[in-house]
Amino acid sequence: MGISGIALAIIAATWLVLWRTGCRWTGACGVTERTDRLALGCILPAAGLLVSVHVTALTCMGREQGWVAPETVAPLYLLLMLALNRLVGRHLPTAAPPRPPSSGRSWRLGWWIIPVSILGGAYGVFLLDALSRYPTGYDGLNYHLPTAVRWMQQHSLNLIPGLFLESLPENGMIVPFLMMFAGLERLLPMVQLPNGIMLAVVSYGLARAAGGSPKAALVCACITMSIPIVVFQCFSSYIDLYAAVSWLAGLLAITWVSRTSDPRQRRHLLILAGLAAGIALGSKCTYLVLVPLLGLVVFAQACPGISGRSRVLAVRGRHCLVFGLASLVCSGFWFVRGTVEAGNPLYPMTFEIGGEKILPGFAIARPYADQRVTRIQRSLGSKLEHWWAYPWHELRYGAGYMFGVGNGLGAAFAAFVPPGLLAGLVWALARRTRAPANLWRTTFALLTGCGVALMLTVFPESLRMVLPLVIISVPAAVALTDRLLTRSPRPVLVTLSIGLAVTAAVATLKPAHALAGRVREGNWTRGGIYETPGNVDRHAPGTRILNLGSAALNYPLAGRTLANRVIGPMEWQTLQAGAPMNAPALRAQSIDYIFVQAPWPDDWPADLPIELVFDNSASRAAPTTPLARLFRVVDSADLAQARTQAQTPARPSADFGPSATSRRTTTPGTS
Repeated sequence: MGISGIALAIIAATWLVLWRTGCRWTGACGVTERTDRLALGCILPAAGLLVSVHVTALTCMGREQGWVAPETVAPLYLLLMLALNRLVGRHLPTAAPPRPPSSGRSWRLGWWIIPVSILGGAYGVFLLDALSRYPTGYDGLNYHLPTAVRWMQQHSLNLIPGLFLESLPENGMIVPFLMMFAGLERLLPMVQLPNGIMLAVVSYGLARAAGGSPKAALVCACITMSIPIVVFQCFSSYIDLYAAVSWLAGLLAITWVSRTSDPRQRRHLLILAGLAAGIALGSKCTYLVLVPLLGLVVFAQACPGISGRSRVLAVRGRHCLVFGLASLVCSGFWFVRGTVEAGNPLYPMTFEIGGEKILPGFAIARPYADQRVTRIQRSLGSKLEHWWAYPWHELRYGAGYMFGVGNGLGAAFAAFVPPGLLAGLVWALARRTRAPANLWRTTFALLTGCGVALMLTVFPESLRMVLPLVIISVPAAVALTDRLLTRSPRPVLVTLSIGLAVTAAVATLKPAHALAGRVREGNWTRGGIYETPGNVDRHAPGTRILNLGSAALNYPLAGRTLANRVIGPMEWQTLQAGAPMNAPALRAQSIDYIFVQAPWPDDWPADLPIELVFDNSASRAAPTTPLARLFRVVDSADLAQARTQAQTPARPSADFGPSATSRRTTTPGTS
């Protein structure tokens, strides 16, 4: 680990101190629920770490080689912690959080240990699988993790103008980026698990805000954590869960704004909500749509003690201003980066007027089309014409497992949430009460409706793009769960347990199958798991590998030390501007190796200066393993020597595939 490991330890200790400070701050702002204080307390250290990295990155923006690393971030984070501790200690809204009155009653977990154990068992299977492998997830391996690797290699957070995926805001990759310096790659599969734990606590708090009893809130937390999208993302390299938890934490802070009348407390809670929203906004471009929804919720908050329409509007406007400015604290860096490096604060997104782009970037309606790649139509797990039966009819069309990082809500969700939403709508129309809990249930239901509308329009058939609006439907349906628990708790317990068991049985098929395969084959190496040439782990630092195979190999080809510079298929298309493969292009980009998968390219010139160093056609572990080849780019003198040795037989090699020392010169289409 070295100095980077020590710096990471300092960052972790600083995070814990700031978390305690955040808990004190939220308590002084009138947050009386202990679980809510624990969840909202995480916002301050998370925001502080992002600000420390962003400020360090601003000082070297535009430089080819910067100085962003754990050892430069840790001192700034430590200074920020000391300043915030002093600020919170001197300027707390109140001296101490008021204690809620005790009801004199308590309940034990009892038989509720059954659904909790089922859920814990499912997560245990996923955890065992994650501990025995390296990071997974198509988007993570395609561009999230490769972006973090590039940042680590350059010690800066610069974007690549002209590339869509490599220029997105990536708050969710800051922690993996720092961990890479200390060589903690094996921990990356679990990096999202703390966000999953926080999601359970936030979901519990939102259910309580919607009027749910502790038991009903526990049911909501179990249902939320059983959603297959959530389970899979807890152990993948996607960042949807990270952004969704931040957005929901911001909403939880807003619910406490409505429960306090002290102007200073309300202002501090709005700052806290804005910080959380900014974390989400700086994590994914889709939150350019979702964060304004939180702004609308802030605007709709009541203003106790304020009379007169103009005064109420003025106060609400100030609330929105505080929220908006706070949201820029953790997201403003990405707008500045886009303005400085690409001439567009929203880069890589842009807008068109009359077919003309008004700023540099990619059209929102077709960002992938601008880079000559086909956009994959993601499925909800059910074809559009079957939406009337979703989520009771979760049937995957096509190959693969039913559930995944972007697919599936689960049996427990189907059993409780849709009926609960319908019942809540009927009761809201019948009673028309303005009780705070009822208003929050209505708000949550409206946000769920916005999610459905966005899935039908802006984000076609993509659940994970609106993940927080999917999750918020669970506390929106808490009223029915609470009533059923009051009248018939045992049927609720049985139904919940069965739903969790069914979902867990289906969801754990994938990790259990993968883990069993590794145990059976003894496949624990990085090259074996990723099915990449073993010699990519031994290249000299800075070796440039052109990946013309699957984009999901952009990260694996970086090697065990993450020192290889990988040029992915989309980046190569952009660099070539549609031109065919040629030797001058390889020299211009200083390409050292070319990785390809079947079907082999058939448009390479015969005089391309390459030699074959890896071919797995005779040594694939399974018929489903893609055919792959690795070519070394050589200069003219080496090429002439290689051609004279073209008939030299290959020697056995311990690498994945044939010998890496084979010197046969060939074009990809020959065998």
